[in-house]
Amino acid sequence: LHFPGCCTAALAQKLASRELGAASIPMVKASVIVNRNFYQARPGDVFTFTWPELGIDHMVMRVARVDLGSLQDGRIQIDMLRDIFDVSLGAFPVP
Repeated sequence: LHFPGCCTAALAQKLASRELGAASIPMVKASVIVNRNFYQARPGDVFTFTWPELGIDHMVMRVARVDLGSLQDGRIQIDMLRDIFDVSLGAFPVP
């Protein structure tokens, strides 16, 4: 990586830490079926995701795709990705 204009060791350390943090966060995807309460969900929206059976608690997720389905069915499919700006590593249980 190149950072033109980075002229101090302290700034270089901050930039390296930021880039390492962004690159080392695991990519998490989820596809969920929800009811019509989520009819306003759009790509880019942010939600917190909790799945107690897997020990996931308040993971910040960003909507990637929304399939509104049919009105008669009443189900909406939302594809989400873990938000890259989520800095909390506590969303996963300790191994």
